[in-house]
Amino acid sequence: MPIEVAAHAGFCMGVKRAVESAMQVAASGVPSCTLGELAHNPTVVDMLSQRGVPPVHTPQEAQGRQVLIRSHGVSPDVLEALAKAGCSVVDLTCPFVAKLHRTVAEGTADGTPVIMVGEKEHPEVKGTCGWARGDVYVVATPEEAEQLPEMDKAIAAAQTTYPPERWEAITTVLRRKVRHLEEHCTICNATPVRQREAKELAARADAMIVIGGKNSANTQKLYAACKALCPRTILVERAAEIPPAFANTNSEFIGITAGASTPAGSLEEVVTHMTDIQSTEFSMDAIVATMTRIKAGQTVTGKVVQITEDEVCVNIGYKADGIIKRADLTQEDVKLDDEIEAEIVKVNDGEGNVVLSQRNIVNRKAWEALMAKYEAGEYVDGVGKEAVKGGLIADVEGVRAFVPASQLAQHYVDKIGEFVGKDMKLKIIEVDKQKKRIVASRKAVIAEESAAKKKEAWERLEEGIIIHGIVRRLTQFGAFVDVGGVDGLIHITDLSWGRIPIPPRLSSPTRKWT
Repeated sequence: MPIEVAAHAGFCMGVKRAVESAMQVAASGVPSCTLGELAHNPTVVDMLSQRGVPPVHTPQEAQGRQVLIRSHGVSPDVLEALAKAGCSVVDLTCPFVAKLHRTVAEGTADGTPVIMVGEKEHPEVKGTCGWARGDVYVVATPEEAEQLPEMDKAIAAAQTTYPPERWEAITTVLRRKVRHLEEHCTICNATPVRQREAKELAARADAMIVIGGKNSANTQKLYAACKALCPRTILVERAAEIPPAFANTNSEFIGITAGASTPAGSLEEVVTHMTDIQSTEFSMDAIVATMTRIKAGQTVTGKVVQITEDEVCVNIGYKADGIIKRADLTQEDVKLDDEIEAEIVKVNDGEGNVVLSQRNIVNRKAWEALMAKYEAGEYVDGVGKEAVKGGLIADVEGVRAFVPASQLAQHYVDKIGEFVGKDMKLKIIEVDKQKKRIVASRKAVIAEESAAKKKEAWERLEEGIIIHGIVRRLTQFGAFVDVGGVDGLIHITDLSWGRIPIPPRLSSPTRKWT
C-alpha cells in the first residue's frame, strides 16, 4: 500500500506562527485567551485550552486578560473594544491577512468602494471589511457579482484562502461592472500551491485522506477539490475517524494531505496509523527526510507557481515557496510552470517566505570571472560611471570598481569627469573578497603595455637597419623620435648633410632613419 504525503500538507506559515506564539504565551503564565478559535482545528483549540489559553467570543468575556488575535485578524472596532475592556493584545494576524487589511484601508481612504471576494461569514472577511472607509460589497460567486450595481470606481480584494480560479471568474464579471477597477489578488501563495499539489495527488491516488477541522473553510475546499478527482476521499480530524476497511489491499495507492490549520501531530498520527496497517515503519522523520534542505547562498531550481505585479513565487520543493522580487529577476518573460534557477538570499524573511534572487547568480558569476582574471594577472574591461572624491567609479564587467585618481594615468589628472563614459582597460590591484570590492588601475595597464612595447622594440633594433619613427620633440641639440616604444635621439649633426643652426620644423613628422 504505497503512501504519498503532499509536500505542503499541514500548518501554513501564518497558522504555524500563531500557534507557536500562543504556546510561548501559555508557558509565560500570563492570564490569556484567544478571541475566537485560534485555528479552525479542535485539536489546536483543546491543546491551548488545556494550557490555560481558552477561546472567548467577545471582548467583554476577555475582561482584563491578555488577548491573542488569531491569524484571521480583526477589525479596528474590535481592537478598540478590547482596549476599553482593559485587555492587552498580542497580534497574531497572518502577515498575508495584515497586508490585505492595509490594501483595503489604503485603497478606500478616499471613500472608494471595496468589493471583497470571499465567504461573507468567514471571520477573515468580516475583520477585513472593518478596515474599509467606503461602501463594502462581499461576493462569493460570479452570479453574486452580476447582482452588484454598476460603479465608476472600486477596488477588489480577495480572502487570502480563496480559490484562485474562482477569483478569476469573479473579476471577469467585475471588469464589466466597474469602469475603473483596481484589482488586488491578495490570495496567499500557499493556497494555490496546496490546492494544485492536492489535485495532482488525488488524480493519481486510489484513495485520498484529507486531514483538518471540519469547520475550516480552507480544509473543506481542499476536500472538495480532492473528492472531485478521487471519489474515495475522506475528511478526518484524527486517525481514529479513518474507517477500519478504508484501505484493505496492499496494492492501493493512498494520498494524504492536510489543511492549513492542521498541526503536524495530527498529520503524523494519520500517516503512522496508515503505515501501521501494512506494518511498515514510517514517520514524519521520513517525510522530512524527503524534503529539500536549504541554506542562504545555495543555488536552487524551481517551478514558477504564481506571478504578481511585484514578485514571482517559485516552488523549490521546500516547506515554503521562494519569492523573487522583480528587481532581482533577470529573465524577462517568466511564465507559470517555467523552471528557473535562483540563489537563496534568506531562508525566512520573517513572514515565512524564502527570499530568492536571480541577479545574485549573475553577480556571483561575474565576480568569479573577475577573480579568475585577477589571479591570472589579466586585464579587465571597464567603463567610467561616476567621478567621486579621490577617483572614479567604474563598471568592470558588471561589478562596481574604484579607480583612484593616482591610478588613472601616468600623469596628474585634473578633470576626473573626463573619464566618465570612457571605455578603458584596467588591472585589478586590490580585492576585498568578503565585501566583494575591487580597486583597479589604468595607470598599471599603460605602464605594462609601454614596458612591453619597449622590450619588443629593443629586441628588433639592430645597428644599421632602417626603421620608421615619429618626431615627438625638438631641442637645440636634435630631435627625439618614437621608434615603436623607444625614444631615439637624432643629433643635430645627423639631421642634414649641411650645417643647420637648429632642427627645422619638418613638414611631415614621419621620416626614415638609420
